[in-house]
Amino acid sequence: MSAIPFLAFFGSIFLWLLVIRPYCVRHRKGYTPGALMGVTIWVDGQEASGVAKERADKGMIFACRLFLVLQLSIVAAILWAMFEH
Repeated sequence: MSAIPFLAFFGSIFLWLLVIRPYCVRHRKGYTPGALMGVTIWVDGQEASGVAKERADKGMIFACRLFLVLQLSIVAAILWAMFEH
């Protein structure tokens, strides 16, 4: 299971950097800077999801759902690592 958190972490970063962030900038959403990078990434994901649903952009809805799955898998991997032993 050691490769899954690594792939999920970097996959979500690349998905945000190459797909979600440009989508938010293009639609003038998601300019909420967070205390940490993770907060900003999460806000951009939520904003992109909202815009995609308003515009019925199926490709972006899929990207946002994939982003959510990757984020949840990171949380699951952290919890698994904490309670493994």
